[in-house]
Amino acid sequence: MSAIDIILTCVLFGSIAYGVWKGLIRQVASLGGIVLGLIACRIFGSQAGTMLAEMLPGTFESATSAAIVGNVLLFILVWLTVSVVASMLHRLTHALMFGWLDHLLGGVFAMFKWLLVLSIILNLLYLAAPGSSIFTTSTLMDGDMLPWVMRIAPKMFGIVIGTESVAMPDLI
Repeated sequence: MSAIDIILTCVLFGSIAYGVWKGLIRQVASLGGIVLGLIACRIFGSQAGTMLAEMLPGTFESATSAAIVGNVLLFILVWLTVSVVASMLHRLTHALMFGWLDHLLGGVFAMFKWLLVLSIILNLLYLAAPGSSIFTTSTLMDGDMLPWVMRIAPKMFGIVIGTESVAMPDLI
């Protein structure tokens, strides 16, 4: 087993274990809280800074510092709100005896999330050093696992932006 096979195996099983432990709701909430916090800062950040400067006159030396603090507070507020909602949903699923499903789907979600991250890293490495022995030494699934993982990111980004990658064949 080569080093890349060990890395692939560790990422695969480690991400599944982590996902089963955390559950789908908590994982989606952590990503969703960050994304929604950034969106809220983009849309309402300047108003938050202005409102903060008006509520606390003389506290900030400039409008820029008030805007920075306002954006940080807005981000934290949105992130905490998403966390509280996720915590309530997590408790509800366990109360309704669907906790097993939350944790099972959490394992699947984490596996795909970390395989996507690994795919991005491997594709960047391939761009930097296409002749590296990493890309020829994999023996997992008769050497088919590494190319499969490397196709995940181009395939996913092709779906997201509405185009399929011409150079990459379908994932099968």
